[in-house]
Amino acid sequence: MPSADPEKPDESQEFELLSLPLGGDSGGQEAVPVDALDSARYRLRASPGLLLGMAAGDVFCLAANETGFEVLERAGNLCIQIFTRESPGPIAELAAQLFAPLGGYLDGGHTSASGASVVVMPVPLPADGFGSVEAAVEQLLEQYPAAEWYFANVYDPHDGETPLNWW
Repeated sequence: MPSADPEKPDESQEFELLSLPLGGDSGGQEAVPVDALDSARYRLRASPGLLLGMAAGDVFCLAANETGFEVLERAGNLCIQIFTRESPGPIAELAAQLFAPLGGYLDGGHTSASGASVVVMPVPLPADGFGSVEAAVEQLLEQYPAAEWYFANVYDPHDGETPLNWW
């Protein structure tokens, strides 16, 4: 079982930005903060705001397939991406308040141009599993019904439906 560190990474340390393809037909990319572990492996410092398949702390390598990377080691964090057309500030603040009691924290994409708020939720999850996580999202959507959300690293990025079952 992956070990989870509920502490947010130290953002004051130097890091590299690596552009990874979003996949699919979009042709888009997202620059993600990484630490180079060696010439072929990277550790993701913050969860992405748009990219699917990874969360903070995951170790990955670049791949020659349509996703552009392969996760080698899961850090034990869920990545929950929350999207809105409104200013992400108030939604990010509420998300931080709702997820903090569950051990989650705001990360990554909340500062990106994507307008996404990103919550990192360490595994193991609360006793009711995904129930508490989904209840927190439902509370957020009660106040911001136009917002949309997605578990970025729970489902296979190729089909968006098949659970990865890494937790």
